[in-house]
Amino acid sequence: MKNKDIYELLNDINLDESEFVEMNVNDIEKAKFKKNLKKSVNRKTKYLNGLKVASVAVLSIGVLSTTDLGGHVFANVNDFFYDIATSLGIKKDLKDYKTEVLQTVTRNGFTVSLNEVVLDKDQLIITSSFKSKNKIEAGYIAPKAKVSINGKVIESTGDGTCVGVDDNTVESMIFYKIDEKLTGDVNITVEYTDLEYLKDGKEETLKGPWAFDFNTQAKVADTTKEININKEIKLKNGQTITFDKFTSNVMGQEITYTKEKKELGYYLQLKGTDDLGNEVVFSLNQSSDDKGTFEFDKFNMDFPEKAKELKLTVYGDKNPEDGKRFKGKYEKLSDEFTINISK
Repeated sequence: MKNKDIYELLNDINLDESEFVEMNVNDIEKAKFKKNLKKSVNRKTKYLNGLKVASVAVLSIGVLSTTDLGGHVFANVNDFFYDIATSLGIKKDLKDYKTEVLQTVTRNGFTVSLNEVVLDKDQLIITSSFKSKNKIEAGYIAPKAKVSINGKVIESTGDGTCVGVDDNTVESMIFYKIDEKLTGDVNITVEYTDLEYLKDGKEETLKGPWAFDFNTQAKVADTTKEININKEIKLKNGQTITFDKFTSNVMGQEITYTKEKKELGYYLQLKGTDDLGNEVVFSLNQSSDDKGTFEFDKFNMDFPEKAKELKLTVYGDKNPEDGKRFKGKYEKLSDEFTINISK
C-alpha cells in the first residue's frame, strides 16, 4: 500500500456513519475496493465489482474468503460489535445460543478481547476488540487468525469487518464457515497470529500471538429447520437458477441456490409475499461462481412464522459499468414461483 492511498481513500468518502455492511476481500478485491471508494461512496447498501460496500469507511480485516461476495448487513454503528444479536438485526434473544467469552490478552502494546461467540448451523461468529495504548491510525486494524474447533483447524478462513469505535479501539465481527454439523459441547481455540496496522500511512505488522481457548455449545444447529426445495427457475437472460434449500432458525432464514459457472450480470433479490399476504424479501448474502445464499431482510420486516408458502419472484439490479454505482432499479427476471416451507 502506498503512503497516500489510505488517506486519499478516506478523504474522498462522503460518510454516513449510521449504517454499514460486512465485506470480504482478497488481494485483488482490495485494489478494486480502493478504486471504487475514490468515486465517493454516499449510499445505502450497494455492490461494486463483487464487494458489498456502504457509506462508512470499512477496511479489510486481513482474512481471505473463498466467496466473491459477502453480504452480512449490520445495524447501527453504535451497536457494534459487542452484542451479536443487535448487530445482525436479530430480534430474538440469543442468550441460550451465544457464549460470552470475555477473555483478554495483552501483548506488544495491544490488548485483544474475545467478546461473544455464536455457533450457527454452518458458521462460527466471533466478536473481538483490539485496543492500543497509542492512537490507531485511520481506525485500521487487520487481524489474522487461526481458528480450531475440537482440535481441527478451520480450513476455509473467515470474512467480516473491523471498525474503529474510538481513537484507540477497533472492534470486529468475523464469520467462519463450517463444513460439518456440530452438536453438544464444542471446544474452540482462536489465535490472532499478528495484527496489521498503519504507521504514517504504511502497513506494518505486529506479531502475536493473542490466543484464546474456550468451550461453547452447538445449540443453533439442533433447532434449525431445513426444507429441500429443488426448484429450477429460468431467468429472462436464459440462465437457470436452482433453489436448493430453505433453512430457518433463531439466527434467521436463508435460501440457498446453485447455478452454472457463468456471470449473471445482476445483483439479485427475491421479493414476494407469503400465503398470509405478508411481504417477504430475501437479499443476496453470499455468492461464488456456481452457488450462493439469499438471506431474509430481518432489519426491515419480521419473518412470518405461521406462513406455509412463499410466493417469490427474482429481481435484479444490473451490474454497473466499471467504477460506477448501481442504479437501485430492480427489473423482474423471472416468473413467480412458490416454495412450500411447512414441511
